Amino acid sequence: MEVHGLMADENWVALVDNAARGDLDAIADLAEAYYKGTFGQTDIIKARKWGMYAAKRGHMKAIAILAEMESKGM
Repeated sequence: MEVHGLMADENWVALVDNAARGDLDAIADLAEAYYKGTFGQTDIIKARKWGMYAAKRGHMKAIAILAEMESKGM
């Protein structure tokens, strides 16, 4: 398993797979990963997209991530 200072590929695949299955925790984690650049560069558009999906379903971590982004003008 090669990491290159980023999350291992298997973890990325598992996270995306779980998010695609509707796992709100995985969706919030995906939003956070895009926001913080866990997988490379940040992607605010994807972070907001995934974050909004989970937040609309009441996921508190996603709500907090979106609030943090909003406070930073993102």
